[in-house]
Amino acid sequence: MERLLTPKQRVNAAVKIVRTLKRRQRQRARDAQQHEKSKDDSSSRHLKEIGQILNRATKTAFKKAGLSIADSKDWDLLLPWLAWTIYGKTAGRRKR
Repeated sequence: MERLLTPKQRVNAAVKIVRTLKRRQRQRARDAQQHEKSKDDSSSRHLKEIGQILNRATKTAFKKAGLSIADSKDWDLLLPWLAWTIYGKTAGRRKR
């Protein structure tokens, strides 16, 4: 059974994944002259699952917003709003 995560937990997990992928890309760029190791099936399976989850979430966001996923202007419109909903300041009284 899949564990339900809060939005904050999903964001933290996504940021962690992106950082890991960036580190791998940088490492591969530095080691471009060396032979690449063969990829194991488990990592490719996990990447495929992550891709499916992200594609489903992206398509849902565009569908609910009534925007076209193929239009770059719609991406420019939707992305800042999604970022604001996740990283925007919380409403209410300031903490002292």
